[in-house]
Amino acid sequence: MIEKKIKEMLSEQEWTFEDIQNMSKMVNIFVDKIVEGMTWEEKVTRIWDNIPILNVNELGEPMHLTFGSYLEHMLKTSLLTEVAEIMKIELMNANVNFNYQKEVEIDEVSKGSVGRKSPKKGKTTSKKNSNE
Repeated sequence: MIEKKIKEMLSEQEWTFEDIQNMSKMVNIFVDKIVEGMTWEEKVTRIWDNIPILNVNELGEPMHLTFGSYLEHMLKTSLLTEVAEIMKIELMNANVNFNYQKEVEIDEVSKGSVGRKSPKKGKTTSKKNSNE
């Protein structure tokens, strides 16, 4: 799409040697014309998917990202602290049950207990205090 537009713009005008000598000015004029002809969706898609960003990960290794993936990474990074802080505050006052068992209906009897007797209590082997 971009290449086609550039070729069209080049062929629309007769260029002088002076025009060609000031290449950076020509490039800027072409860019402005191309941007004017783009829809917002095309503009955002181009920025989101096509602009490479070099960043480093937690280990200091280089990461090649697009602008979109970089923004997503930054969004998640900004949320990590806030989410962790809110969870910490909420869980500090929470009631925690580490022995969670599903509620069993009163009439239901577990299969493991059918037909078995209760285990006998075991004897303790602790020494008695000599002062007793």
